[in-house]
Amino acid sequence: MALAPVVTNLIEPQPTSRLSTSYKNCLNHNFNSQILGQLLDQLAAENYQLVLLLDEFDILLNHPQLNRAEFFGSLRSLVSTKPALTLVIAARQPITKLNKAAQALNNTGSPYFNFFEELTLGPLSDKEVGALLGRAG
Repeated sequence: MALAPVVTNLIEPQPTSRLSTSYKNCLNHNFNSQILGQLLDQLAAENYQLVLLLDEFDILLNHPQLNRAEFFGSLRSLVSTKPALTLVIAARQPITKLNKAAQALNNTGSPYFNFFEELTLGPLSDKEVGALLGRAG
């Protein structure tokens, strides 16, 4: 659950806070994107930032429940309009291919993934791998 750290660290310790009320409203509305936006607004008002890291993002284009215009459109809207949400994805395909694959969901509007900035990462050097593994203990 993407909001588990928010629940554990911010909501459970203060069950009567505005943030807790916003979260309960999300629960009551099955995390409707508009209501989720209100939770993100409350996070911003309290100077919190939610960073969502999604690996293998391209797999979502084959997911039976998530490969829908509503999901990708809501995701784009929330990331584009709610400063408290940052989305970092990793995919095996470039953004142009992701947009082409998702075009069947919305062939008349803007590409769903036009809000991403693509950064191609190369292989890590042996020194970088060692430093990264050293951080993991």
